[in-house]
Amino acid sequence: MAMETTGPTIIDFYGAPGSGKTTVSRMVSKKLADEGYKVDEHIFQVNNEYHPVNRIFIKGLTAVGYTLKNFAFIKEIFSLAQLHTFSSRKIAVKQWVNVCFVMSSLARRRNQDIIIAEQGLTQAVISLALNCTPKDFSAMINKMEKHLSADIVYVHVRIGTAENLTRLKNRNEGNSEVELEADGKKKEELLDNINEICEEIKIIKNCLTFDNTMEADSMEKFQQLIEKHLASQLKFEL
Repeated sequence: MAMETTGPTIIDFYGAPGSGKTTVSRMVSKKLADEGYKVDEHIFQVNNEYHPVNRIFIKGLTAVGYTLKNFAFIKEIFSLAQLHTFSSRKIAVKQWVNVCFVMSSLARRRNQDIIIAEQGLTQAVISLALNCTPKDFSAMINKMEKHLSADIVYVHVRIGTAENLTRLKNRNEGNSEVELEADGKKKEELLDNINEICEEIKIIKNCLTFDNTMEADSMEKFQQLIEKHLASQLKFEL
């Protein structure tokens, strides 16, 4: 039996740090807004437009409130994530805040047609899943999906490892585990691990894929694919 869904469609972008998720999601968002859809970009706005102090305060407050209301769910997710394998308590707290912020943001934006999640559900799972088996991170995604009860379009933004490393080297604002790793070999290993998880998720969830060459024709074809996918979902809902 298919799960009943409510609220807007979520377009959930995921990929390795530096693969171009934000750029691609912004282009898709603008195109959909131009087509007349009501598009929500709350996650992007908090992550990229808020002052760092305000961002930390909002995310922290959201995490506490969400956990109080959904304690059993959060406990279940982090039991699957094997909390004891995190390298430090600081990283564990950061992941807890991120999961709660993402889930809260996706659950409460109910007055829109589409939610653009450029650091959404799948990306939160990837951050948690570096020490997990495919079975565990598949279970995490499924439990998050069930908790949200929403239509979700998964989009894997993919780029080659060599170009990915070059992009990470040339940007200064990143704070992912990959970017914070100083050892070049370990950085590449982390990136390979994340890319493997991304490919596993792509198979498990039958995701759309965007090979991020940033060429105009590839973006145009991808836009058409997104719109076709959304049209079929809206038709089904009607």
